[in-house]
Amino acid sequence: DTKMNTTTNASIMECCGGKICKRCFVETQKTKQKDVCPLCRSDTSDSSEAASVKKVRKRANRGDANAMYNLGCYYDSGALGVIQNQALARIWYQKAAENGEARGACNLGCSYRDGEGGPVDKVLAAKYFRMAAEMGHIESITNLGLALMRGDGVETDMEEAKKWLTKGAQAGDELAVQQLGMCNRLEQMKSTFSFVPGANVFSFSR
Repeated sequence: DTKMNTTTNASIMECCGGKICKRCFVETQKTKQKDVCPLCRSDTSDSSEAASVKKVRKRANRGDANAMYNLGCYYDSGALGVIQNQALARIWYQKAAENGEARGACNLGCSYRDGEGGPVDKVLAAKYFRMAAEMGHIESITNLGLALMRGDGVETDMEEAKKWLTKGAQAGDELAVQQLGMCNRLEQMKSTFSFVPGANVFSFSR
């Protein structure tokens, strides 16, 4: 009766990528079939890190966007025994993004913004933040607003920045709330003070 959501009440099986209710999965572990995937019937008795990575890699090579994203995370952080390689993380994040994985697009944007795994490219960072933001990814919504506010990889556009930061703030992102307040303060300052060309002074407007 309840829609499964992998952030609240469901998990993704490493072997097949299928979603299963967390409560149902716990119940299966009490049966004789506890070492068998209830969805694809694969053997799940090996719960080692190496086995987990192998299953995820296999799914990623089959084109599973969630697995591509996870494999990118493993390379990004050196998790589950995978040797850290942020250049490979970029590759897998890009594959995930191109297959509609918003988290992959966000992480790829961060990689280009921060120069992790390759050179800094603010234009590509903004591109992937926008891609993820348009899919509703909250962190990317805020990051796109910041890029527009600062002119990082895009033309500075305070109105557009405020639009995205407002969306982030409404979704509960604290950074968006802070930066939206800064945008508003900057606009108030501009409306209060006007620059006099040639005089190198600001005039006060009532």
